[in-house]
Amino acid sequence: MQRGGNLQRTRTMRSAALVCVLLVSAVLVSPAANAHVKTFNANLSLQYKSRTQTFFGTLGTNRKCKGNRLVTLFDADTNSPVATTTTNRNGRYSISLAADGGLYYARVQQEVRGGYGHVHRCRGDRSRTIDTSPTTGILDSGQTEGAPVSIFPVSPTAGGALPFTGTTILLIVAMAMSLIVAGIAIVAMRSKASVHSQRASWSHERGEK
Repeated sequence: MQRGGNLQRTRTMRSAALVCVLLVSAVLVSPAANAHVKTFNANLSLQYKSRTQTFFGTLGTNRKCKGNRLVTLFDADTNSPVATTTTNRNGRYSISLAADGGLYYARVQQEVRGGYGHVHRCRGDRSRTIDTSPTTGILDSGQTEGAPVSIFPVSPTAGGALPFTGTTILLIVAMAMSLIVAGIAIVAMRSKASVHSQRASWSHERGEK
């Protein structure tokens, strides 16, 4: 009897331990099952000011992924990193570096943020490649820094003159004159037809009288 009672108590203790293990597992697994993972895209810009010798740009993304992101500046010719910095809370960054010409781009790496059961996946991005040469520097706006915007629809040639030869100008003038002469001829023909019609009308009226 005593042996049977001990066996029953052992089974009871094992069952209780198994129940405790299952409860603890449920508590630990439940938050992980309910955890949410959000992914945010990124858009990294890059510009260069030759006056201040400064690279700068903005990381466009969700506010949870903007601040304190590592940005690396690369020499595009060698794909070698030349400088690093971090973004501020608004996603802006700047790097002071003298760039006497050359191609550069910036990159921000992907980063996972958040705690247990609350994860934000902040995606990385690479900026466009810019040319820091004083005469050909390309900014995000698509304009060269300090370069005037042309108001002519036709771009000048390398010599600074518009691409119109003397023959082309003569042809344009001849076409314009032809149009003017044709217009005058049409007006004259209409006027003559009107006069003939009026004379015929007068003759008809005199005949009736």
